[in-house]
Amino acid sequence: MEAGRPPRTPRDRIARIGGRIPGRAALWALVALILAGWLAFAFAGVLGESAELRERVARERAVNEEMRARAEAGAREIALLDDEGFLDQLARAWGLGAGRERAFSLADPDAPPAPLPQLPGAPEPAPEPGILDDLLRVLTGA
Repeated sequence: MEAGRPPRTPRDRIARIGGRIPGRAALWALVALILAGWLAFAFAGVLGESAELRERVARERAVNEEMRARAEAGAREIALLDDEGFLDQLARAWGLGAGRERAFSLADPDAPPAPLPQLPGAPEPAPEPGILDDLLRVLTGA
């Protein structure tokens, strides 16, 4: 290199700055490093998807267990409805018993209670005032 003149080749420029041109081995190492980084990033994505799929499988198993329990409950109910004793009891509840049976039922739980009987010698309760009684009281001022 001549003093005062700018370097002529790219190698001379790099040498003047103080660096060196990387060789083929260094370039392959850089390519391998980039490839390894890309593979690590892709592997991390696959691991994330794997965790999401495990959670989904757990949710689906819980839904399947719930549906299985409901199906078993339905099967038990169908077996109860097919039972001859249950059908006889249900028919009696609707007043459809056998020929010599007397139908009866318990009182409706929502019905008001029956009035109490009056004791002998108790005074008769006063009747409630009607509209005419109210009108006469207003007219007479009583």
